[in-house]
Formats: sequence, C-alpha cells, structure tokens
Amino acid sequence: MPSQTPELDVRTIQPSDLVCGRITYEARSNPSVPRILNLGEGVQCFIGVPDYKEKYRKGATHAVDDIQTTYVNAPCLIGLLQWAQVQSKLVVPIVVQEELWGLLIVHQCSGPRYWQEGETQFLRYMAELLAIAIYQTQLYGQLQQQAQTLERQVIERTQELHDALNAAQSASLAKTEFLASISHELRTPLTAIIGMSTTLLRLPTDSSRERLLSFEKQQDYLKIIRNSGDHLLELINDILDLSQVEAGRAILDIREFSLAQVATESVRMLKDKAHQNAIKLELDLRQPQYGGVPASKTDRFVADPRRVKQILLNLLSNAIKFTPHGGRVMLRTWIEQDKAILQIEDTGIGIPDHQFPLLFKKFQQLDTSYHASMKERA
Repeated sequence: MPSQTPELDVRTIQPSDLVCGRITYEARSNPSVPRILNLGEGVQCFIGVPDYKEKYRKGATHAVDDIQTTYVNAPCLIGLLQWAQVQSKLVVPIVVQEELWGLLIVHQCSGPRYWQEGETQFLRYMAELLAIAIYQTQLYGQLQQQAQTLERQVIERTQELHDALNAAQSASLAKTEFLASISHELRTPLTAIIGMSTTLLRLPTDSSRERLLSFEKQQDYLKIIRNSGDHLLELINDILDLSQVEAGRAILDIREFSLAQVATESVRMLKDKAHQNAIKLELDLRQPQYGGVPASKTDRFVADPRRVKQILLNLLSNAIKFTPHGGRVMLRTWIEQDKAILQIEDTGIGIPDHQFPLLFKKFQQLDTSYHASMKERA
C-alpha cells in the first residue's frame, strides 16, 4: 500500500440475510480505533443496494474515498461510520468456487483516502489468496469427513462380519449338536430292530422254537420291531421335512378343513404311545356358538391340514416324551374372535424361563441330559 496514510484497518465480512453482513475478523492498526467485530447495533443504518451480492460474486469492487461525500444522503450511516472512526473504505469480494464467501474491507480512519488502482489490485490479490486458502480448508474438511465416514463404515462392516461369523459358528455348533442328538435318536430304534430281529432269526424253525421263546414273547418282539420301525420312519420324515424347509422347497396344500377332526386324529395316533408310558392323553374341544351358527360351521379353517397335524403330533410327542410315567397330557382347542387357539398342557418337566428364547432357534434341544436319561430308562 502507498505510504501516504499508513493507519489502515482490515476487516472481513461474511454476508447474511442482513444487508450489512457480519464482521468475522478485524485487524486494527491503532488500538484507539473502536472494535466492530460482530457488529450488531446500527445495522438499520446501512443502505440497501439492489443485487449487491450478485455484483460482488462477479468480482465488483467498491471504493469510498470520503464517507461525507458518498453518504451525504444517509446521515444515520455517516453517524455509525464516524463512531467507528471510518473516513473512507475499499471493498473487495472473496469468491470461492464462483460463490461469494465474504468481503475484504480496508478502512481509512485518519481521514479521506483516494484509492489508487495498485491498492485495489493488491487487495484483490489478497482476496484471491484468501479464497484459495478457504477452498483448501473446505477440501480438507470434506476429506476429513469422508475419512471419518469411511472409518465408521469400515468399523460397522467389520462388526457386521464379526457378528455374521459368530452367528455362523453358533449355527455350526448347534447343527453339530443337533446331528449328534438325531444320531442318538436314530440309533435307538435301529438297535431295537436289529437286536430283536437277530434274536428271532437265531431261533430254530421246528417245533422246538416255542420251547426256547414263547409265542407271546415272539409277538412282543415283533411289536417292538414294528413300533421301532414306525418311530424310525417318523424321524426320517421329520429330517426330510426339515431339509425341504431349509432348501425352500416345502409346498403347502392350502384347503378348507375341520380343526376338531385334525386334533382328534392327532390324539388318536398317539394314544398307544401314551398308553405304553402310562400317560393319560386327553382332548378338550371347545366350540362355542356364534349367533345361532352351528359349531360345525365355525370349525372350518383354511390352511394345510397335513402341516397342522404335523405340528400337533410333534408337540404332543414331545409332551409325552418329557412327561414321567403316570403323568397327563392335554390338548385343548377353541375358537376366539375367528382365530383357532391350540393349547398343549402336560405334567412334565416344563421349560425354564431363561430357555424360552431358544424355542424357535434351529437345531436346538433344551435339555439333552433329561432326554438321554429317558431314553436309557426306556
């Protein structure tokens, strides 16, 4: 800057909704000059200039050599500038990526100043340097934000992979335990079939056969073989059904059926099994009337009756399996607000509250030790 008057104050203004903007930085050449950082009073004195932001965005500068002459018709503004000891000013825009970021203003406080072209060019050069620095800061901020976002995504993805690995390991362990358990389930009826059939095959075919093993005992052995074969077939069908569900190939036969009939057939099929274990298996059908409509009409439901029966058989079989000799198993069905309610109650060991979350987990058995002891006793 020329040395005619060295006392210059530099201020940076960022535009806002107010025509005056807001001063965000100032450097005073003399401490006696009043501070106007974040000026809030007297803003109503500033003169509104149409499209001044657009003009500054396009690079226009504004030089005021003498405020007394330039703002002669704005006494309020002259009073405000005189309070700030401003006698003349030079305004240059700071444009960042073709957007008006702020204004760089130089105030002459000791008297009027006739701004030279070199002074204006110098201030423009300073504004360009500021624009470059601001843009670099913005880029660095964006880079930091992107780095933080990427880091957060990496952490989240790593956690997801960790959770997926834990879930896969848990599923693998549960599946291994399930296969070990089902192997034991399959081995039990197979052992009975092989043992009893081997015993019968070793008997002679002549009349001495009954002397070694009575006819009644032979019939008992054959019944054990048949029952064990039926049990084995049930286990294999369950495994095949599970495989179809896992592979997404299960097909439902949706049609109308009688829930009471399905419940009755399910209980009838397990009567012998319950009798062998000295367990009382009961069925309680509750079919209320609806506005004079017969119970037989309200008993019709649309679903896959085979799958419904399969669910009931599995639940009833489990209830029988885990109920001690002399116990009781009850199946109740009733209709409540057009919904079928099925309830199975037994006098067995029950399920602890903390194991409820495992009920609908794949390949889970809640108490294998009790199950093993029941099998050994049988």
